[in-house]
Amino acid sequence: MPHQTDDFGCELLLPGSSVELSFLSPATDLDRVKVILNENDKKYGPAPVAEAVVAEGDPDWELFYGLYLEASKGAHHWDRVLGELESAVNNTGRIGLTHEQLSDVAVPATR
Repeated sequence: MPHQTDDFGCELLLPGSSVELSFLSPATDLDRVKVILNENDKKYGPAPVAEAVVAEGDPDWELFYGLYLEASKGAHHWDRVLGELESAVNNTGRIGLTHEQLSDVAVPATR
């Protein structure tokens, strides 16, 4: 699901724990992925038990970035958007709708 406080982050909620993933892209530094593992205490809420930040070029970058991308696909539904775009490109005829046509289309809720 999308992270509640980070527009580009997402979190995986489990019964007794959670995983937060954030993509950090500072203008003057390497991209990073931040992962926080939490234990979910019923009384106090999530409590971090481990945290890792991996920068582009680090040995674990591909693993962490791949994990972030997969989680982001599901949380932000961009895989659905890409699928719809691919279908539109593969069909014959005009691609896309006019604003008038779009107002008549029922769009499923994403969150």
